Amino acid sequence: MKQKQYKDIIAPTQGLNHFKVKELLNSMKSISFFIFFSFASIPVLFFTSCDKGASGEQSAPAPSSSQLSAPDFINQFCSNPGVSGKTQSKVSRFKAYSKIDLSNLTDTHVDTINGVPHYSLNITVNNTCLLNSQAGFTYDNFRNRITTSMRIQSFLYHHPIRGDLDALANQLLQDDCVLRASPNQKMEFQSHTESNFTWPAFNDDYVKQQKHLESIDVTGGFSHIYNPTLGMNVLLNNGSEVIIAVVDTGIDTSHPDLLDNYWSFTVTNSNKTIDGPFYGVDAVSLDRLVQSYTDYNPYDEDGHGTHVAGLIGATANNDRGVVGVIPYRSKIMGIKVYRYNSSTGQNNPYKTAVLNGARWARDKGAKVINISMGTLPIYNTAFDPDWEILFDELLSDGVSVVLATGNGTGSDPATEINNKTFAILPAIYGYSYKGVINVGATQAENKLRASFSHYSTKYVEMSAPGTQNNNGHLAPGLMSTAPTYNVLRFGTTTGYAYASGTSQSAPQVAGAVGQVYAFVKDKTGSWPSPCVAEAIIQYSADKVDGLKKDFKDGNHLNLHRLGEVLQELY
Repeated sequence: MKQKQYKDIIAPTQGLNHFKVKELLNSMKSISFFIFFSFASIPVLFFTSCDKGASGEQSAPAPSSSQLSAPDFINQFCSNPGVSGKTQSKVSRFKAYSKIDLSNLTDTHVDTINGVPHYSLNITVNNTCLLNSQAGFTYDNFRNRITTSMRIQSFLYHHPIRGDLDALANQLLQDDCVLRASPNQKMEFQSHTESNFTWPAFNDDYVKQQKHLESIDVTGGFSHIYNPTLGMNVLLNNGSEVIIAVVDTGIDTSHPDLLDNYWSFTVTNSNKTIDGPFYGVDAVSLDRLVQSYTDYNPYDEDGHGTHVAGLIGATANNDRGVVGVIPYRSKIMGIKVYRYNSSTGQNNPYKTAVLNGARWARDKGAKVINISMGTLPIYNTAFDPDWEILFDELLSDGVSVVLATGNGTGSDPATEINNKTFAILPAIYGYSYKGVINVGATQAENKLRASFSHYSTKYVEMSAPGTQNNNGHLAPGLMSTAPTYNVLRFGTTTGYAYASGTSQSAPQVAGAVGQVYAFVKDKTGSWPSPCVAEAIIQYSADKVDGLKKDFKDGNHLNLHRLGEVLQELY
């Protein structure tokens, strides 16, 4: 069901100002020494020119961490835009993109509203412009739906299939407040149900079932990162806490193994009384299409988000449950991006909610954002300006992003991501942006690629355990937190469950990135840039020979080595 193509070519935004690595290196001199549900792997045609961005992206080989010192690797990674195939600033895959593109509307973008089929569109708007406008499409449709604290916001808009798309496109084109209008996509979660100082043994109940902790050497990592002398002394309560946002299905806001590590805030209501604490937001409510107020309850109706949150930051040594990758000096922010539809069984969030949720998290102070979901491209390229606009904003504001590579299934097995015949959004952008990391899944028992994980030595930069072994989806997944109430995903109310997928791999890397942020802030008083954070993660990774055919440099998360590198640098 193809429609006409409407395009207004506009120039991409200017380059971003990031933390200067040379200043970081100079400052070091004075320091004594950082759900995929299954979906069809449909072949998609891509432009072969996509590998060169507008900013002069080159295909030169990345610097090898085995050949360089940590400062030299960071310097080359962050100061040379072409040396790693990533740029520190904006990298549009074309020199300009379409402001209005309604050319790819199909039956997959149709919602039925009051019995009438409508196209579902994502319209991204400059709220500052909208607040100052007196007329126009955005004024008529979105003026009463904006969240005033957000500079840029995406809106879900339904247009009748039988309506006039020509007229709609012209209205959008003439509205200066519109940044982008395109078909809205449903996202899919990447998960399957199932120093003379030594860190003491964990006393958490299920830690022995957490095989991934051994694979990434969490105990060795904590011995360096939380070293009372050379690391962060977690016995002191005056250290820096990094906020990590989980953009997902929500969180169990009363989970006993997570509650101490939740970020929270309060709101003064109209009666001048205090409401809260609240632990995040239901991002669906940020677009006032569904309701007239912002819902600050990220209640998890599915379980996926709570499982991801536990892998990042479950409390350690509290005589219960499990252990996260960053159990100290972290706060988990819950960003709910979907609501379960009991009549249809629909649980796939719109891209609109994901974009708005990530922006809200940034505005509230998140330094790391984990997005364990994705979708196949709807264009004839693995290119979506909606994600580019978002990543430009986040990186400019010093926020790192961690993405899940995606899963195959038995009928549609894991596929190589080559950006010509197959790609996943938004994970493909890990290659293009320094500070955005694309994570594949391995087996905890042997550090080899999990059979379900998509793979690429170019586009997948890191890996971490996503299952215990390679017995397909029947293999035990990773043990983590689950809702303490009944949800569809997990048939238990114990608060703990197994799940496997690249959805489980990404949050371990997000937790490690959080460790970099907290450690650097603790030692220097400043947050690292997203580029420096990613450089440290890649430099400290294990280079596993058995992974070099699947992921960039065979990179596998190693928290022990990460702790050593952080101590060396800071």
